[in-house]
Amino acid sequence: MSESARGIDPAHSERARGRLTGELVTSGVLRSPRWIAAFKETPREDFAPSFVLDDGRVRRTCHSGDADYLDALYADDSLITQIDPGGTATSSSTMPSLMAHMLEAFAVEDDAHVLEVGTGTGYNTALLCHALGGERVTTIDIDPVLTHSARRRLNRLGHKPDVRTGDGRRGSPREGGYGGVLATCAVKRIPTPWLRQLGTVSLIVVNIGSGIACLRSRHDGGAAGGFLNDPYMFMTARSSPHERAPRAAVHIDLAMGSEGDRTVLPLPESGEDPHTFLREMALCDAMEVHLHQPDVLSLMLTAETGLQQCLLVHPGSQSWARVTVRKNALVVRHGGPLSTMAVDRIRLLEGWIRAGRPNPGAYKLEVSSGGLHTLWRGEGGSGMTWTLPG
Repeated sequence: MSESARGIDPAHSERARGRLTGELVTSGVLRSPRWIAAFKETPREDFAPSFVLDDGRVRRTCHSGDADYLDALYADDSLITQIDPGGTATSSSTMPSLMAHMLEAFAVEDDAHVLEVGTGTGYNTALLCHALGGERVTTIDIDPVLTHSARRRLNRLGHKPDVRTGDGRRGSPREGGYGGVLATCAVKRIPTPWLRQLGTVSLIVVNIGSGIACLRSRHDGGAAGGFLNDPYMFMTARSSPHERAPRAAVHIDLAMGSEGDRTVLPLPESGEDPHTFLREMALCDAMEVHLHQPDVLSLMLTAETGLQQCLLVHPGSQSWARVTVRKNALVVRHGGPLSTMAVDRIRLLEGWIRAGRPNPGAYKLEVSSGGLHTLWRGEGGSGMTWTLPG
């Protein structure tokens, strides 16, 4: 990607920013004057001079010299800004409506120092700097190429945040702690270093499971809170800039190459169409499923004969499962140490469907100072509580 967007008409850019900001205000996701001003006055082109759009079928590259560049840049889309040699996206600029949702939820004190985990292009960092002041923002990313570029881009706009390179899951210690941690990457569990680096009245906003958690620090060193209503999923935080995200397609041979053990289960009691149920298993929209099985990869396959199968793979243990509909039953073929992986998912998914497919806003999460995660859905006699595996 080129380092800076060139040949951009400032007036055209200002109009495009104004249009996008107006759309975010009209939709209700952008409300606070400080965030409205940040979106209206921060040029996104300085952080994404070229990018890739991916609609799930076709990838299209946009450059700053293209006639439709600004229109694509200021649409409410995620922009892929870095791709590894294997073709996997490793950095992106989040869709603006989601950025607005998270920033509005990041209701820290006006004088708070904040930690952003996942610097990426630096655009979200620039929004934080505009609203809070660069001297109150620390941002960290695992990739030195990204932090180097982001620092230059931010400095050109007059922002001077503390830009660091490292594993953001370990936080970034600061005397006095942070008033908030905002992560633009997904985590499988809330890192305990974040809890230790928070101040007494602090906030964590992060993608965990299939939603965006908004957790308040507690006096006992833990944190608790709920989720934004809509489901969202970010790229997962990496432990190395060279780490590649595992992909289900890579593990098809593992799940298809053996007969394994056989378990036959009755069709879902929820009355769900069994093939729809298989698709739900693969999509993993249910919060309780995603948080119980954060390392399990899923894939839906349809054979030329029309036979549909849900494949589940746990790369770390080489466990696998293959679920197929046969007459009045679900047939599970499975192997590896996690032999109950598919059965557990089926049980959790059935409960989610019977509950009416609740969105993430129906859940609450509590994290102890030692890292124990407890998930709630609903209240009273109809509520459910899970202690999540570590």
